[in-house]
Amino acid sequence: MAMTEASDLPELILRLARLAEAEAWAQGLNPAQAAALAYLGRANRFSRAPSQVADWLGATRGTVFADAEGAGGTRAGGGRRLAA
Repeated sequence: MAMTEASDLPELILRLARLAEAEAWAQGLNPAQAAALAYLGRANRFSRAPSQVADWLGATRGTVFADAEGAGGTRAGGGRRLAA
């Protein structure tokens, strides 16, 4: 049976998500890192705060802050913006 019915769409979407995650791992990133980079690539300079990335990812701000600091994502003056 071909997977073309509307009831198969959720399964197909999950399959595509798994393929995208596998691709991210193959590039040396975990899926959350790949998603954050994809967000930052589209975000304007005012939307690159770790709190906004956290909202997009559904993660905690603390996790994103720690990742940003580890990657050198702080800026002069103590404010935090993630580089894109």
